[in-house]
Amino acid sequence: MDAKWLDRDRIDTEIRTVDFSTLIYDHDFGIYCCHGEPFTGVSCGRHADGKLQSIVHHAEGQITGVSVAWYPNGQIKHYSEMHSDTLHGLHMEWANDGTKSTEQRYRRGELLTA
Repeated sequence: MDAKWLDRDRIDTEIRTVDFSTLIYDHDFGIYCCHGEPFTGVSCGRHADGKLQSIVHHAEGQITGVSVAWYPNGQIKHYSEMHSDTLHGLHMEWANDGTKSTEQRYRRGELLTA
């Protein structure tokens, strides 16, 4: 895991994103689209105060790559490595106080270690 993905302020200034609310989920094909095309890039969500809430990497409409979310207080909430909408790699979760609650590894959606 690259620690840069845990730094909300750094990501917010260095990564070009599209607001997640602008993506349309195509239920027939199971993909996220932007302007009628499968989306490739990084989407983000924001808390009510405008601070970054989450980032999600997409490739050809599927969630592929790093997905990260933060609590409103700025504390990391979860970090996941994904491939084709499936957990594939490291998945970690934290409580609102910063205590790590989960660390798991997946391969194509199958839990390897807990």
